[in-house]
Amino acid sequence: QPHPQLHLHKLMDLLFDSVVMDHLPYQEYSDKIPVPEPLCAQFQRPDKRDAVSRHRSRF
Repeated sequence: QPHPQLHLHKLMDLLFDSVVMDHLPYQEYSDKIPVPEPLCAQFQRPDKRDAVSRHRSRF
């Protein structure tokens, strides 16, 4: 499976290589834009031992 942000990198490369000739000022600005964490980072994961014990107790 490709990296989730691969399409973004391809678009940025296309923009900075084909559209904008002097991309340095734009690159410095885009590097300052805060990128939010992935939604899965907000998910509360159970303790691994607890999850395994629950899974095994079902059988």
